[in-house]
Amino acid sequence: MTGAGDPSPIGGRLPITTAMNLRTLLAFMGAIGLLASTGCVTREEAREAAVLLPGVPTSGEIVEITAREFSFESAVSIIKPGKLVFVFRNGGAEMHEMAVVPFDRGGYGLPVAEIEGIPPGQVEALQVDLKPGSYRIVCILTSATATGSPSHLSLGMELALEVRS
Repeated sequence: MTGAGDPSPIGGRLPITTAMNLRTLLAFMGAIGLLASTGCVTREEAREAAVLLPGVPTSGEIVEITAREFSFESAVSIIKPGKLVFVFRNGGAEMHEMAVVPFDRGGYGLPVAEIEGIPPGQVEALQVDLKPGSYRIVCILTSATATGSPSHLSLGMELALEVRS
């Protein structure tokens, strides 16, 4: 697991050097996402433009994930092995996190990467190098609003992800 201060670009938060770069990146990604969704630019054009920003990896697939109560949404469920960047948006009303865990025969492994405690409305990016296999994106925080404070995972907050060539 990685903490907020982990400078490692693999399995940790991206090394964006200043808050201004992060705000610029997020504003840019939001604008490109809007343009791509309206057909003004293609996803490939958006990707080519994104590599021009400081602190953004120049290789690897970009996987966008949105968290809500109590689910994850993503346009992809199968990705190629290697370096990729998760862009995690908390679109819910509660704090969420994103842990990438191996999944085998109904059991969860230890997280290979994690973004902890993202407040509502915030966006974080995480770069990770994944090997082929089955993974789950999970949130293991406890609910502030559900009766009995169950974990978000127990409320169904997980997303299947297959990594294969």
